[in-house]
Amino acid sequence: MSRCIFRNRIFFLSLILIVYGLYGWARSQRFGGPTALIGFGCIQGTVCFADLNRPFLPNGAAIFPTGGYDGQFYYYTAVSLYSHAQLAELADSEVGKSTEKKVYVDSLPFRLPRIGFPLLSGWLYWLGPKALALGMPLFLLFVHLIASYVLFRFRPTTGWIVGLNPISLLSFGLNLAEPIA
Repeated sequence: MSRCIFRNRIFFLSLILIVYGLYGWARSQRFGGPTALIGFGCIQGTVCFADLNRPFLPNGAAIFPTGGYDGQFYYYTAVSLYSHAQLAELADSEVGKSTEKKVYVDSLPFRLPRIGFPLLSGWLYWLGPKALALGMPLFLLFVHLIASYVLFRFRPTTGWIVGLNPISLLSFGLNLAEPIA
């Protein structure tokens, strides 16, 4: 393979799409579907955000028994921004009671400053919970592709480093906002 192929933008973008697509597919297959990319979770015997927020989850959502990941809180924040539900702190909840009027997160002071990603992608909730759950990772991938491409145009080596960065890949798989930063 010649060095010239690594300067080809079509090859560059295609390879990133293939790597991220395969990772998303593998994670979805392993953990129960594409909603696994959000990271909804329950800790058995303690707090279960998936149960507290059940009215806002897509049908058949993959639920992790380990408590889930921070991506679920971006999802819940987006839901509260684009629905009639109020964002509430876990301390305000009555244990085991879900309601269609409140969306629960672990800590409002910690979650609310991270509003950019939910604000940009949350409108997908108007199309339904499934659209938001599928659209958030796709939005992250789209932003990552644009950022990588812009860097590639200026300095191809930097574009490759950022485009195939394992931290960005992990952020995509856990619905974290790092690709937007």
